[in-house]
Amino acid sequence: NDSCTRAHCCVCLCLALPGQSSGCSKCGMAVLCTRCASSRGATLVHADECAALKRLQTAMASDRPADSRSLRLLMRLVLWQWRCSSHPSSQQYVTADGEWWGSGDVSGDEPDDLCSLAAPANDELPQELAHDFLHMAQQARFFLGTECRTGLQTMVALLARMYCNSLTLYG
Repeated sequence: NDSCTRAHCCVCLCLALPGQSSGCSKCGMAVLCTRCASSRGATLVHADECAALKRLQTAMASDRPADSRSLRLLMRLVLWQWRCSSHPSSQQYVTADGEWWGSGDVSGDEPDDLCSLAAPANDELPQELAHDFLHMAQQARFFLGTECRTGLQTMVALLARMYCNSLTLYG
């Protein structure tokens, strides 16, 4: 959650131990562990979201949610889709041969892989939840760069898929 953004790696979420991690001097919100800082794919993840995180960090309190974890998840998903659709395979988080960082496996190479793992969204979200998701999508459009913005309904559908896959989302 927001209180842990400087205590855990922003990519792999491992505990960011002093001397084994580095904070981002540009956004002031993210930390990369030594393993992720030495990985091209992992550094791309943060490079894509750094400017949006800076805008989020410096926004007036009234313009950002009290807890931004779901908003940050949405922005990361939108940025992932943008990278997959607008960059050549040599500039993806995962290389064409499936190379990622560390010794673990990647759950999906492209956003469609993640969406196929998540349960399809119900046709009708509860009205209050749909309203919260739409508000979060509007916030994401405010913080994301113009080059990667997508439609509000596309972002609501992404959130609905994550919600239907038992993720707890915070508005």
